[in-house]
Amino acid sequence: MSDIIGSARRVGDSTVTFDARTAKPISITAPDSAELLDAYVSFGVKAGDGVRSSLWNLDDFNGARVGHVGPQVPTALMNAQVGGLWQKGSTSYNLLYNRTGSFYKGFSHTAEMSELALVNARFGSSAKNRTGSLMPGWVDATGPSAYSVSLMTDPFALPTTAKTYFTTPKYLTWELGAYQHNGDDFGVDLTSAGPRTFEAGKTYSETFNVGVFSPKEAYGSSQRLGNDMRFRVDEFADGVGHHGESAVSQQRTAVTADGRTVLDAQEGACGMLEGLPAGSATYKMSTEATRPSSVASATSRLVAAWTLTSKQVTGTTPANLPINIVRFTPSLDLTSTAKSGETVTFPLHVRGPAQNNLGSLTVQVSYDGGKVWTDTPVAYGTGTDGRRHITLTHPKTATSVSLRARVTDTSGNAYDVTIEKAYLLNQTDISRTGTHRTGTGGPPPTTRPGTHTTSPGAPRPTPGSRWPR
Repeated sequence: MSDIIGSARRVGDSTVTFDARTAKPISITAPDSAELLDAYVSFGVKAGDGVRSSLWNLDDFNGARVGHVGPQVPTALMNAQVGGLWQKGSTSYNLLYNRTGSFYKGFSHTAEMSELALVNARFGSSAKNRTGSLMPGWVDATGPSAYSVSLMTDPFALPTTAKTYFTTPKYLTWELGAYQHNGDDFGVDLTSAGPRTFEAGKTYSETFNVGVFSPKEAYGSSQRLGNDMRFRVDEFADGVGHHGESAVSQQRTAVTADGRTVLDAQEGACGMLEGLPAGSATYKMSTEATRPSSVASATSRLVAAWTLTSKQVTGTTPANLPINIVRFTPSLDLTSTAKSGETVTFPLHVRGPAQNNLGSLTVQVSYDGGKVWTDTPVAYGTGTDGRRHITLTHPKTATSVSLRARVTDTSGNAYDVTIEKAYLLNQTDISRTGTHRTGTGGPPPTTRPGTHTTSPGAPRPTPGSRWPR
């Protein structure tokens, strides 16, 4: 980074001299002798209608020297970042420092605990002997930098509550995702709930990879324009609503239009359909997926289907498809388990057109893995939060709870979902894990995490290693 010594470059009628001998080193020390995993230096400069920016990913700061040439520039036109990810055990430190108006002229800092915010990441797993990694990232929400950077911690044993600390830089926001490893194969990838800011000295909590895993709408991803239709639903969003992708042992997705098959593929609930009938037709989009026990014991099998009416959309603005969703949010421990023999009450959440224009809603429960189903009443507007609830009494001998729901809106668009082994049951006292007997949780905002550092919307990289995203 400092290999230009005494050289000059002509830009128009100006000559700028870069002398690396004036550059100074970077040194950042994390608390508790944590090991540096990844380091980076970046900057963004606003030029006209665009941004000129660069990012250096480093294994460490050894040999890295930085400097600024020329005068200060207005704060709104430039900012620069230096930072990295440190880890000790399951504890990680996300140290990011931001400055405006100029690049760094060297940087030396020893982080103090008082300048950091703590997030207790409750990271679950319903499969045995799994490991996981947190995926912290930062986003420049207001400044000129074009970067959104995400890294990945080294794996640690699951389930656990991992402590991850953050600096609180001005103008930047943080994100946090999680990934459950599955050997050399794909595992479970859970994205950030959206950008957020932290306050130094404060403690926050976030839960990942705990049920009920079920479909969640991806806003703006299921639309119709002309005679083309695209659809996308995240099948395995976790209980608090992190959008999720999961390894499956088998999956099949089908789409019909007035009973005629237009798609039948062994893939997820995501696709583009072209050349559909211009007139109004009834579409049924269905997906069926099975997860291996090495990945998850909760939501071992999922069957979901959306029935809706759609016709050609004229003009240039896509129309959102009427995708309805029902999600269940019981309070569970980090293995997606509740206690058998107890009576529990928890909310269910209706999303999509049926949220405000409900036609009908029915729920069934099974305690034998989906062989026998029993209707369970939905209580409307009960509980302290005024949401819809169901009350279940877990049999003492049952080992799991399966859930089934059907919802329609007043236009007749329907959603049917069956979640086999939606959550598990055991005979032990799980109250010491902080589990509540009455569920009150709800989905967080649906904001997607930050994009790749150079290509917004780029495919997510192969998990299992650290990367800039």
